[in-house]
Amino acid sequence: MPSRSALSRNSLTVLRLRAPDRSAARRALVASYASAAKAGGTLTVTALLVKLVAAALREFPRFNASLDAATEELVLKRYYHIGLAVETERGLAVSVIRDADQKDIVQLAVDLRGIADRVKAEALTIDEMRGAS
Repeated sequence: MPSRSALSRNSLTVLRLRAPDRSAARRALVASYASAAKAGGTLTVTALLVKLVAAALREFPRFNASLDAATEELVLKRYYHIGLAVETERGLAVSVIRDADQKDIVQLAVDLRGIADRVKAEALTIDEMRGAS
């Protein structure tokens, strides 16, 4: 096992190498924030997390699976519908963002704004609350 000082040196090297990537990512986030505002959404941490979860599920498909009790087989899903719990006066409502892996951050931000508005208006439909990964 590497020594603690060796791990620290390796970690610092990775951080130094990726510093230019961080500034590019920051510029992209600023641009996405402006685009989301123009499209009627707000870029939030939730939108970023939905995108990250969809990417993680694609990378590790066993986390996006269900067990078929009749055949005792693992069914790998090829879609990435992310369920989000939203607090309401009547309890939690879990809405679903369908095909989250195929949407960019701006579209996710717009979808989240629409979900929030429909939850507040108590206009969320049953179909919008079914089928999460």
